[in-house]
Amino acid sequence: MNRDNPVFWIIFVRTIQASLCAIALHVLTGWSFTGPYALGLFLTPVLCLYFVFVFVAPWSWGLPILNRLATVEKIVALSFDDGPSETTFAILDCLNEQKNRATFFVLGEAVERYPELIRRMNAEGHTVGIHAWRHAAFVGLGSRRIAEEVNRTQEAIRRACPEAPPARWLRPPHGFKSLRALWFAKAQGLRVAAWSCDSRDYRDTDPESIAQRVTHTVRSGAIILLHDGPCSSATVEALPLILRSLQKQDFTCVPLERVF
Repeated sequence: MNRDNPVFWIIFVRTIQASLCAIALHVLTGWSFTGPYALGLFLTPVLCLYFVFVFVAPWSWGLPILNRLATVEKIVALSFDDGPSETTFAILDCLNEQKNRATFFVLGEAVERYPELIRRMNAEGHTVGIHAWRHAAFVGLGSRRIAEEVNRTQEAIRRACPEAPPARWLRPPHGFKSLRALWFAKAQGLRVAAWSCDSRDYRDTDPESIAQRVTHTVRSGAIILLHDGPCSSATVEALPLILRSLQKQDFTCVPLERVF
């Protein structure tokens, strides 16, 4: 955990509060601090940390989840979730104009609607990764359902662009971690990617604030989270601002396929 991240302190404080509540419950009820009654004292912070592990996307906790590039060079990776959609056309135009490459984590059902965009991504040197079929969070899903979400999307990509290599990257929806998803990814030879720089464009309609959120926090090796779903018009306007700022800071944008 990065202690400069305010989320770290939220988690730290909430875990302490939950533990103190468990202690207070033991005192008020007269439960023993040893034996089976003490189990709650152990489970409370453990459960807090487990939910943090699942739902705080950028942290890998030592698991095989890539959340930043292992480099000190001025390299960053742009990534786009939830497409392709109508906004993807403009995003690809902007990236191509400035000769930047990115990684697109696509939804299988969207691939079926816009197969020409998958062909264009491949032709222009972008990486196509798997997000899911319908953006269902993998947390709580069984192994069979996760396999269906991933394999249907992989097959949709193959049908849209047979000449493209099979997708090697997986980003679970919302970045929520599921041990079943990690096991499945390893068995299928997929690498799981999160991010280290969140534009929060999914809840912001101001292009300038989206761009500033990226350019003020970006570091060497950052994986930047953006979106190209159907409601991403603000991202389309923010992207030129982001690319110009990255260029001024001498950053080079690479797709994840170029990293390994």
